[in-house]
Amino acid sequence: MIDECTWCSALATALLARRFAPRFASPIKLTDLVLASLTPLAHRSFRSFGLELHLTDCGAEEIASACFDDKTGARGLGGLLESIVRDFKFELGGRFDKPIDVVVDRKVVQDPRAGLEKLMESLN
Repeated sequence: MIDECTWCSALATALLARRFAPRFASPIKLTDLVLASLTPLAHRSFRSFGLELHLTDCGAEEIASACFDDKTGARGLGGLLESIVRDFKFELGGRFDKPIDVVVDRKVVQDPRAGLEKLMESLN
């Protein structure tokens, strides 16, 4: 049985290859684009607030899928990730002596506020 993340990744790759085949010499995975282009920037930004970002493959797939559905493409990736994590930075940033791990998975991408509230409860 194929798990949900594997299925989503395969579907996203197939859709990308079909849509952008003339533009790329070889197929790319949308999640690889999310992880390669956004994660280093987001990590630096998060660290400046005393937070450690952990973007899961499922979280990356959800972000990529949302941008694909909205037809914003790669340009929308950074803005979407920023809108997801903005409240984490401002609610948690600088409030603790040690870095706080923030895991951005599928559920957090779909409902960032619920993810933040759950994390805040676990820290109290």
